[in-house]
Amino acid sequence: MIGFVDTITLARTKLRAQKLRLVVTVVVSALIFGLIIGGMSVIGGINKSLEDYSQEQFDGKYFVNTFLVNQLPEEMALGNDRTNPAVIKEVERLQKAYIAERQAAAKRLGIEYDPATEEAATTVDPFADPNLPKDQQVVLNMNSVGYMRYNDEKYAKLLSENPPKSYEDMLRTTTASNKPVKITKFTYARNLSMVFMKDGKEPNPEESPEPQSPNMGLFNVGIEMDDLEYYQMDESVLKTFELPADHERRMANKTAIPIMLPLDVAVKQFGGQVGLAERPKDAEQLIDWVQSAREKLNGQTYSLCYRNPASAQLIQQARAQQQEIAQNKNTAGYQMPDILYTLPSEDSCGPVTVTNKQTAAARQLTAKHEQFERETNPDYAEPAQSKVTFVLSGLLPETTHQSGAGMSLESFVKSLFGTTPFPGGAISKQSYDALPAEHQYRSLLFPEATTNEERYLATSGETYLLEYNSVADARRLILEKSCDEMAMFTEGCPEDKPFGLHAYGTNYVAISELMQVVRPMLLWFLIVVGSIAAIIIMAMMGRVMAESRRETAVFRAIGARRSDIVRVYMLYAVAIALRIILFAALLGLAFVLMVELLYARRASLYAEVAYGVFDSNAQFHFIGWSPYIALVVGAIIVVGLVGVIPPLIRNVRRNPINDMRDE
Repeated sequence: MIGFVDTITLARTKLRAQKLRLVVTVVVSALIFGLIIGGMSVIGGINKSLEDYSQEQFDGKYFVNTFLVNQLPEEMALGNDRTNPAVIKEVERLQKAYIAERQAAAKRLGIEYDPATEEAATTVDPFADPNLPKDQQVVLNMNSVGYMRYNDEKYAKLLSENPPKSYEDMLRTTTASNKPVKITKFTYARNLSMVFMKDGKEPNPEESPEPQSPNMGLFNVGIEMDDLEYYQMDESVLKTFELPADHERRMANKTAIPIMLPLDVAVKQFGGQVGLAERPKDAEQLIDWVQSAREKLNGQTYSLCYRNPASAQLIQQARAQQQEIAQNKNTAGYQMPDILYTLPSEDSCGPVTVTNKQTAAARQLTAKHEQFERETNPDYAEPAQSKVTFVLSGLLPETTHQSGAGMSLESFVKSLFGTTPFPGGAISKQSYDALPAEHQYRSLLFPEATTNEERYLATSGETYLLEYNSVADARRLILEKSCDEMAMFTEGCPEDKPFGLHAYGTNYVAISELMQVVRPMLLWFLIVVGSIAAIIIMAMMGRVMAESRRETAVFRAIGARRSDIVRVYMLYAVAIALRIILFAALLGLAFVLMVELLYARRASLYAEVAYGVFDSNAQFHFIGWSPYIALVVGAIIVVGLVGVIPPLIRNVRRNPINDMRDE
């Protein structure tokens, strides 16, 4: 019998034999497993960094964006069918009634009226069958008053017979088994004809834009100010991106609407004005540049000019009249118009001044025409204009970035940390509601529904954000309750899944799904690469055991039991496996430390810019734990034992006399 101490001594003695083979086996195997351990650690570090920054961005909150999949009643298909004979007949009837009303009003006021000036109820259908009669080769004109009245009546009927369900009630039913902490509304501003007042001046659309410089540079990229969308959100979502409210410029603009713009959009608009340097390429300078931008851009203001169609038409008339007067100022006999239109100052977005020098009779006739339009034209509106001023109160994550090569570290970090796009100007609901009513311009930005169609479709146009404290709860709601995207455009959504649900803000679902995809890939990679290393180890162990037949025979001859011999060689195999693990761990650690030292600092800076999170405790690290590391360690030990067991069993079962004689 061989004692425990003797077993260790024999195993250590065995390790000293064939040192070159042992070194080659350990080094080659450790290289393979070291790279695997290093890669697993890097992936674990990236995953942990994503979670840390996700929690920092919204204080550990996770948002789900909802939108109701619009499912109109079947009768709406008839109402929208522009070639349906029954609908065309009804629209023509309503159009005739409208013209009759206009004719009666014109007769009462004593003015002329030509029905041919009205939009016809139908127009020629270019896709109609040419073999049909001419009166059937038509399609509804959706700009006609007859169609507008038909549409309004149709929606009025729908509102009375099939009123839309409450969006919030449907949300509460859908989330009954997974209740959110908070439900907040996400409201897009009305799509208005509001133009950006560059340099504080209302632009002239007839003037050609300035040519772009071939070198686009810092201040010529990103979304144009005229293309921005505006939306209102709860301050809990926007709190992370808010700039200090006690800034001197902010305090001086308490009546302007606080607005948060993407960093690159704000820099493009104000960067040149405030003397902001170009965006540095060096990561170490990036945060200082962003902090400088936050200070210099805080409280900057800009204005939009809104004009309704009547006001815009007067502006066009005034410009055309000025041009005509300028062209004929030296023309003999030229008479100035009786009605003069004077443009407002460029920075006012004010009304056109009208000077009427008509005779009393002409004025009376003009007044009658205005009364006629006011009484009978559904599109009539008095000229209206407003100058809406915004003050920059926060900076959202960039919509674009200038990182150079597509495979750069910044591109990599931004692709991982990319947030839900903030498409334009975000307005905090609480800050907006705190403004004086006359400075909210609510009727322009967030008006109530005025037509039956707007009232009926108001629910389908709403969007809400659901707030959760757990990524697991948010992700479970999306996976279990979201309508399938393909179903939205084919058979429609089932009654118990009326919403499209998506992660908002951080890509926590994408991150989770990414790891679900990566894990099996890593497992297969581990199996393939580990198998190669296992073959090397098993081949070496098999060779060692094949050469140890005489040793085992001697052990048997001097009275050692089979179990004693097995313990010696099993301990020998474990010792080799531990050496491989030690060297693999050292190589893996060296690899991740190199990656950490080279890239972690820059990755942290890029992550802060991508998430818009500054002065946070989160840091990007490439060193992390992965359960696959433990799997690799276990696999090395198992492979070492598996490599030695089959030839060992064969050796101890052989006749020792024959083995000694063969040797």
